[in-house]
Amino acid sequence: MPNNKELLTVYVDAIKLLHANDSILVRDAEFKIVYMSGKRMVAMGVQNINDVLNCRLQELPQLATKVDTLDILNQIDAIISKQAVSEFIVSDPDLFVNTKMFNLTYRQLLDPNQDDVIGYAEFVSAIGLEHRVKLLYDMLDINTAPAGHGSKGAVLEGQVGKLKAIGLTDRECEILFLLCLRFSGREIAEIISKKLAVAVTASTIGNIIRQQLFRKFEVYNIDELIRKAINLGYWNMPSNYCTHRLINLSHLVG
Repeated sequence: MPNNKELLTVYVDAIKLLHANDSILVRDAEFKIVYMSGKRMVAMGVQNINDVLNCRLQELPQLATKVDTLDILNQIDAIISKQAVSEFIVSDPDLFVNTKMFNLTYRQLLDPNQDDVIGYAEFVSAIGLEHRVKLLYDMLDINTAPAGHGSKGAVLEGQVGKLKAIGLTDRECEILFLLCLRFSGREIAEIISKKLAVAVTASTIGNIIRQQLFRKFEVYNIDELIRKAINLGYWNMPSNYCTHRLINLSHLVG
């Protein structure tokens, strides 16, 4: 009968074959890394897979000072150890890449003979535009619901201190955040209109982008604005809009 290490090797070989171009991470039952795909290595800033094998994510040097990220990882580990399939929305750039929000799915890897959990496979995928629109509407509902009502799962507060450096207003932070999610001016106007319950036009959003954000970031087009905002650390969700960095969608799976 194969041992857990041999079974994990079989799982990893199958995952490599079926998900050759995906961002994948496989950990054993003790949450130690046994496989990381090329895309996942790039996202994590890992140069050599041998440097991280048999390490827990929480032990990686690049995460040592990331308190919020470590809290997210601990929450994820607690959830996935209890559920066959777990799904999350994550907006922490220290875990993945810092240009979009991500969908994170975990599947338990089982010993087929005993049904014991021998590991966890993580699949990361970008959130499509339609999904992002629905997600943000849901987040607005969560944000305005009374405590204990309408919650979709675990919530962590984002870091917002760095947003003060360029002196952005709350509205500019909100628009910049939505731009980094690749929403158009029209879509941003619709989202903000829903949030404020007051009509906001696409031309108003366009004026704020061109006359205020372009000037403050010293850029001349939206692509440059997004690139510079991300590079300077302005990806974080603004405090006046939504402070959710991890949303547990596991109850919706299966």
